[in-house]
Amino acid sequence: MKRVLITIFVIVFMSVSFESQANPLGGALADTGTNLVEGITGKATPVVVKGASALIKGSFVIVKDALGVIWLPIGVTESTLGAPFGFFAHGLTDMVDGVAAPFKVVGDVIVLPFQVTGIANIN
Repeated sequence: MKRVLITIFVIVFMSVSFESQANPLGGALADTGTNLVEGITGKATPVVVKGASALIKGSFVIVKDALGVIWLPIGVTESTLGAPFGFFAHGLTDMVDGVAAPFKVVGDVIVLPFQVTGIANIN
């Protein structure tokens, strides 16, 4: 008996819920609201697309610079183990690139909001 009552309650609740959400504003008011939303999104869409594009490009730059940290251990290995084979100078260059990578990431993260909002077009 309890299962039957719960089933009936759920069916009645779902049917009332779906009927009330069919047209929440009603008539002409619903059309005005739809036109208003379409007008706002139509004007905002190019700005949103440009911002999303800048965000994706900036994210790739941040990831690329973050992966530059790997040059630090590679440079240490080259300058220590590769010194007898002439890799000392190249190892120092890689170490400098690896040490500079976190600072590049910080700079990219600071510049990213300006690129997304379109205040600055910094490449």
